[in-house]
Amino acid sequence: MYKSTRNPSYKVWVDFGAEIGEKQTSAQITQHYTLQQLVGKKVIGCLNLQILSLRMGKNFINHGL
Repeated sequence: MYKSTRNPSYKVWVDFGAEIGEKQTSAQITQHYTLQQLVGKKVIGCLNLQILSLRMGKNFINHGL
């Protein structure tokens, strides 16, 4: 869990099956679910989207979304 951010979020690992594998993301859903409630939930995900560049001070961070 990312507690030091303005909006706390969970670190989430989602298994998309053998072809795609496991992917990591974060979700700002701490007010709606406990960690125990999330285990085994079904999700919908969008993969292989365009790369997003975020500016963090003087540095750029590229994320393949």
